[in-house]
Amino acid sequence: MRTFFFQSADSASGPTGRRGWLLVVAAGLAHTVLSLPFTLVEDWVPWLLDPETWGILIDPTAYDYHPSLPAFVVFDLLITVLVGFAATVGLVLFARRSPEFPRYMISYYLGSVVLLNAVLVVEQAIELSDTTSYSQTGVNAIVAFFWAVLGVPYIARSRRVKNTFTKRAAPAAASPAG
Repeated sequence: MRTFFFQSADSASGPTGRRGWLLVVAAGLAHTVLSLPFTLVEDWVPWLLDPETWGILIDPTAYDYHPSLPAFVVFDLLITVLVGFAATVGLVLFARRSPEFPRYMISYYLGSVVLLNAVLVVEQAIELSDTTSYSQTGVNAIVAFFWAVLGVPYIARSRRVKNTFTKRAAPAAASPAG
């Protein structure tokens, strides 16, 4: 008598689906996407509409003038928008269960750390903020670092991620009834 043992698909391949810690990843992306408009409206718009700001940006005789400040403002604004756009792309890949999602997220986490630290270094180099004072860029860089430290190993090693974001077989074409 032969005994056949069939493993269930779940026990052999591990967990699948957008559940568990993947929801934390998605929530982080959603938070970034949803907070971007508020960041732009609350932080950037009032600052750019203030006449004193324009004096500092374009008047070399102004007290706080720095020749690199206009380029830094553009750089910082572009990084802010770029990180928000990248998070939006990540959410789309997540929703589609794209096989590119894991590599994209690893790049997103590491890129965010690099870009935010670049902004922080330039901010300190042109002495925009005192080294002892609170810097939102510094806080964002620390948060991005922790997301990278926790997210990259999870994305790279998780069975759920590997099982959820795989290439799916193309649906069979309907044959004409004939």
